[in-house]
Amino acid sequence: MDEDIKNYFFGSIVLIEDGTDILEIVDGQQRIATVLVLLILIRDILREEGSDKGIESADDIQRYIYSKKFASMKESKLILNKNNDSFYTNYLLPDLNPDEKIKNLKDNAKSNIKNKNLYECYASLYSEIKSSDKFKV
Repeated sequence: MDEDIKNYFFGSIVLIEDGTDILEIVDGQQRIATVLVLLILIRDILREEGSDKGIESADDIQRYIYSKKFASMKESKLILNKNNDSFYTNYLLPDLNPDEKIKNLKDNAKSNIKNKNLYECYASLYSEIKSSDKFKV
């Protein structure tokens, strides 16, 4: 095993069925949201890079982000709480250049500390990826 690779325990996730096809997350909301923000960021970076392979990979990632419920409409697989969902849907989900998205997120996150946390998650992950020599598109 490579000495530089660190293990990370993701932890358990507890879900409950509500009688429909929707599962409610009882424990693990923040972890799932963080993973989805990372997927959105990777998709944005791949689209920005613009190669055929990058765009194809970004399209593959879309399948993890959006539900197939309505073919003509993009609906996120994750619905956040009422305080964060519109910010998430309107500012995090759209396909945008990461630098442009960070500006939009920052400008629109000022009114709610939870939205600020989503902005900071995306921005800090982007900063880490940009500064890493291990992530090259």
